[in-house]
Amino acid sequence: MLSYLLVLLFCTMDHLFTSWELGTGLAHELNPLLIGLMSLPVSTSLPLRLLWILAALLALRFLSRFEPAFIEKCLGVLVVVYGLVIAYHGTVIYRIVHTVWYVNLSGCG
Repeated sequence: MLSYLLVLLFCTMDHLFTSWELGTGLAHELNPLLIGLMSLPVSTSLPLRLLWILAALLALRFLSRFEPAFIEKCLGVLVVVYGLVIAYHGTVIYRIVHTVWYVNLSGCG
């Protein structure tokens, strides 16, 4: 059950970070399935994306009756991949904060 919750949490964090990065021009959406969705306002796109992820998680939950070990491995991989995506977003935010701090410290800004 923890894996399902982590996927939902990481998906929400990824969506919010990506929306912010797209809005500031720091990123471009590369996932062809999400390009249209990410062009919508966050108040619309986030619930739609969460519904999409919930549907996928419910399908995995249903399939876990038949292949529980395989589905657990799939969820584990999904959590790791989403964790790496969140770590990437963290590096972007770190670089921005570090740059702003450096510019303010050196008196260039």
